[in-house]
Amino acid sequence: MALILIVDDDRHVRSSLENLLASAGYDTVGFDSAEALLESDPVAAGDCAILDVRMKHMTGLELQQVL
Repeated sequence: MALILIVDDDRHVRSSLENLLASAGYDTVGFDSAEALLESDPVAAGDCAILDVRMKHMTGLELQQVL
């Protein structure tokens, strides 16, 4: 099954997405910032990333360009 990376600084949104996707059979890994994702091992293993557009320091759009 695909590994979906979720990057959102709102833990409630992140948790809701993780639960929704898990109920559909997907594996997920959540991160509270773009920097946390970039420092992690799963970044290369992710098949899809759901990014929050408005985050502190690095936005989801900036993260997308880096990825």
